[in-house]
Amino acid sequence: MKTTNKMTSSSATFVAFAFLTYNAGAVVIAITNPSFEDPFIATQETGVIGASGWIISGSGSGGIFRTTLTSPNATDGLNVAFSSRVNFSQTLTTTLEPSTNYILRVDVGDRPGLLFPGYQVRLFAGAILLSEDDNSLAPNSGFLTSSVTFTSPSGGPAIGNFLRIELNNPGITSGPQIFWDNVRLETTAVPESSTALLAAGAIAALAGLRRRNQ
Repeated sequence: MKTTNKMTSSSATFVAFAFLTYNAGAVVIAITNPSFEDPFIATQETGVIGASGWIISGSGSGGIFRTTLTSPNATDGLNVAFSSRVNFSQTLTTTLEPSTNYILRVDVGDRPGLLFPGYQVRLFAGAILLSEDDNSLAPNSGFLTSSVTFTSPSGGPAIGNFLRIELNNPGITSGPQIFWDNVRLETTAVPESSTALLAAGAIAALAGLRRRNQ
């Protein structure tokens, strides 16, 4: 009887370890100035043109804005990026890896009292567009989180190219604005079929152990 209890405990430990190993491994990819806190802005409701680490292109204006209670609060830190008919982009120091899941999240906001022009959040490898969110959200005096996902193949022309993030304002007039904040990119490795089967078996075994112990 004691031997049976000991084996059950060891099995449960193994199952838990296998399950945790399968679910571990998310990697956060470094982004320069992801929450637009650089440069520091001391005065509320004040903006500056430009944003460290980001290339701003277009015929309008864009930069960093210190929010107040009269505008949507920043979702991370004190500042947001503002875009009036311009696009923000950043090429990362990380390249596209094979057989990897990518998820890019960006908080998208509208500025009260101004029209919302729509938006595009795009993930590239070099010049190759991997995935995008083309205006699927409609924030109203606040922020919503845009999510862009991509699973890379085992090979192909995009593999090895540097990743690039684009935050686009497709508006045709300079009045409508977008707020951007809290840009983050994570990856997880695509599990091999044997690893996925092991995890599925481990979960089933854990469920069986729980039933026997009840």
